[in-house]
Amino acid sequence: MTYAHREGYVTTCANRYFQHLTPEKRSFSYFERQFYINSFLVRLDALYQSRSNVEARCKLIDGGADRFAYVNPDLVDTRSDLSADVIKDICVICGVDGSHFQDKRIFIDRMILKR
Repeated sequence: MTYAHREGYVTTCANRYFQHLTPEKRSFSYFERQFYINSFLVRLDALYQSRSNVEARCKLIDGGADRFAYVNPDLVDTRSDLSADVIKDICVICGVDGSHFQDKRIFIDRMILKR
């Protein structure tokens, strides 16, 4: 039960963080570079899944937005396995330093996740 709450908490916090930043609609230059990269990740995955043609791939590169306005909630994915590596990935997506979780790697992976 505790693990499920932890997983939900991490997902909710990451999505709320993006929701907090979204109304400002600032330029990507205001944020960490990762926010700009995030704008492509979901579209890139959709192109891969659909096996799109070259024209659609070109639009992905050419059609990038100049302002931060939205992050797809599917980008923050705990994969039903909130290991230290997954937490690190979520930190990268949020543009925050996740190195302090690496010190707790054994505790997270063995004591919390395995139980």
